[in-house]
Amino acid sequence: MKSHLLILCNQGLIDFNYGKWQGLSHQEVKDKYKELYAEWIKNPHQVKMPAGERLNEVSERAMGVVDDVIAKYKG
Repeated sequence: MKSHLLILCNQGLIDFNYGKWQGLSHQEVKDKYKELYAEWIKNPHQVKMPAGERLNEVSERAMGVVDDVIAKYKG
């Protein structure tokens, strides 16, 4: 008997959107975004990536998925 597994992708669980930092090396980010990088090191929770997102947006997105799963599968 064959068993079928259904895998669903949920956009709420995608990786952090680094925006314009995506694909750059660590050194490139430090060179191109000196002030923002320094703020990221000191206060990452306050930084919005250029054309990307903030950490609280990632948290809200992921927790929305968790809340949906909890509501759907009570107990």
